[in-house]
Amino acid sequence: MLKGFENSPCLNNIDLYGFFYASYKMKDLIINDQTMALKEITDLLDVRHNDAMVVVEKLSSTAQFGRTTKFSYPTPSALQPNAEITTYLLTKRQSIAVSARLNTELLLRIIDRWQQLEAQFTLQLQQEITQLKLTKPERKMTTKLKNREVGDMLTATQLLKECRSSITPQEFFAATDAMGV
Repeated sequence: MLKGFENSPCLNNIDLYGFFYASYKMKDLIINDQTMALKEITDLLDVRHNDAMVVVEKLSSTAQFGRTTKFSYPTPSALQPNAEITTYLLTKRQSIAVSARLNTELLLRIIDRWQQLEAQFTLQLQQEITQLKLTKPERKMTTKLKNREVGDMLTATQLLKECRSSITPQEFFAATDAMGV
């Protein structure tokens, strides 16, 4: 436990390793904004990609739209397995603005897709938080379980004894379920 934070509710059951891992992950979460490729948007809206590129180029000339990033997007087909097109990487705000310009009736498809992306991100974050709440022996045990390295451990009772902590069986199984073990 970190000195001076013994009674901190946010650091309960997190050792020094867990604290620095959490700090690292939060930095990653803050820096790593979610994005969507313009090609994915044009596929969802069923509009021509070239027309969408023109819309993005017009919108990106305004300061309010923000910076955009061009990149090569793979579009393999039977005739051209290595085919790529140039497209843009857009933030949520930008993708909604472009969608509204392209097809206002189908804008809801983009909003639904963003909700799916955010739900996946939230689930991943919840799994990482669950992992951080486990003590070091519990993390080691769940890592072994995930990697199927249980060896001579045969039952859940034996697994709980191996953890040697105050975790209840319900908490243990909830944590392993949340991590997909």
